[in-house]
Amino acid sequence: MDYSRGQYPQDRNNDMADRFPILAFQDRRGHSRVPSLLFVCFQKALLQAHQTYRRKEEREEIGEKVLILDRIQDPGNLGTIIRSAVAFNIDTIICSPDTVDFYNPKVVRASQGMMFHLPILVLDTEKTIQELKKKDYKIIGTKVTNGEDVRNAAIYSHFALVIGNEGQGISEIIEKLCDQFLYIKMNGNCESLNASVAASILLYEISNK
Repeated sequence: MDYSRGQYPQDRNNDMADRFPILAFQDRRGHSRVPSLLFVCFQKALLQAHQTYRRKEEREEIGEKVLILDRIQDPGNLGTIIRSAVAFNIDTIICSPDTVDFYNPKVVRASQGMMFHLPILVLDTEKTIQELKKKDYKIIGTKVTNGEDVRNAAIYSHFALVIGNEGQGISEIIEKLCDQFLYIKMNGNCESLNASVAASILLYEISNK
């Protein structure tokens, strides 16, 4: 059966609507359906992006300004972080293997299409950081206490900023590899910020250095 011509069985269309709710609409019977042409275009775009990133990963080309995401779990957070990374001149995003899939429909929606504007690699973060340190990258972590105010911090031309898990922060192994720690000064009414909000503020401040 030629799915590209709209000849989708009902159960297959329902499955696509569940997997890609961003593309779905309600038909007359109240069922969620995905227009076949729209789905095919969306699928091709993701495939092209995947092939581009795989080629990038295979060449091991990583830019000067790197963002490392350590176990980010919320797709909305990941999408927002990707959007901010593009806005504030990050060259490469590296995700730990246990970070949420960046092809998740909620990530695509939250990123507003920005995920197609820079390489996003899924790599072993500990090994990658060790390799970056050999190339004189400065590894920047985040700490609510005992960190340096991001507004006053000196940032090197080659750096990797690490954003940790929403609930647990940066893993202990990664924390030990960091050369520098930053924090965002806040008033006493708030102890911490959402991961995507904190990442966006840090990226903005760093981009203005």
